Amino acid sequence: MDPQLLRDRQAFLKRSKALPVVERRPIPVESVEAKAERSKPKKSKRKRQTEHTLKSSIGSISAQFKTKNKFAILKMAVDLLKSRHKDDKLDEPLTLDEILKEIDYTDVSSNIRNWLPQAFQANPKVTVVDDDQYLFKPLYRVKNRGMLVNVLREHWTQGLGGIRLEDMRESYSKTDTMISVLKDEIIALTRSDKEGILFYNDPDLKIQMDEDFQKLWRSVSVEGLTDTDIEKHLHTAGISLMQDSGLSQKHVNIYIDFRELSMFR
Repeated sequence: MDPQLLRDRQAFLKRSKALPVVERRPIPVESVEAKAERSKPKKSKRKRQTEHTLKSSIGSISAQFKTKNKFAILKMAVDLLKSRHKDDKLDEPLTLDEILKEIDYTDVSSNIRNWLPQAFQANPKVTVVDDDQYLFKPLYRVKNRGMLVNVLREHWTQGLGGIRLEDMRESYSKTDTMISVLKDEIIALTRSDKEGILFYNDPDLKIQMDEDFQKLWRSVSVEGLTDTDIEKHLHTAGISLMQDSGLSQKHVNIYIDFRELSMFR
């Protein structure tokens, strides 16, 4: 080989060794998930606070729902007992398990299951039988037509007037039928506010009144007047009143109820 070429090769190798070597580092491969996360816009501090508040509100609403849920179950249970009462199942109490099965709520939590007996005890619409059975508790205990008349008679003779139709319907499912059947013993009237009232038809008050007197009675309005106002009006007209009428308690009650009936004229 040419000596000159060998000298040039040696010189080239010497210069190459003197030059600094730059090592290329491998480029890391970024995952698809990392790229997607990096491409998402960063949330501002205000937005993060809003999301935190929203999550807290949802948690609060959830807690409130759980609290209200037990009262919803209680209402369903009382409605069930009420419907059974209307179906004349007056003496067929149910246990808590039977009630929950009937309303399709057998998966209630132990807290609600332990709370319901206490709620039944405190509910005025529920009667507790043998500590662990429950019946609907109506305002009036009526099972037949005779008991209906007796309740109305007792209410009347005690000077309490009439009984709300809705209260009696809730207590006795056949109330509307009995009103038609017992026309001679029950008076059903509707007040100006559309509220139905039942009265006992006291036979002691079945007296014949002159038609002219009836017209005169109906022509006099006492609406908004107290007993004192009426007494003053009579005194002004020169009509004196008996100071001691000697009325029995029964007749006093009748007088009171006649004043009550005047609103239906």
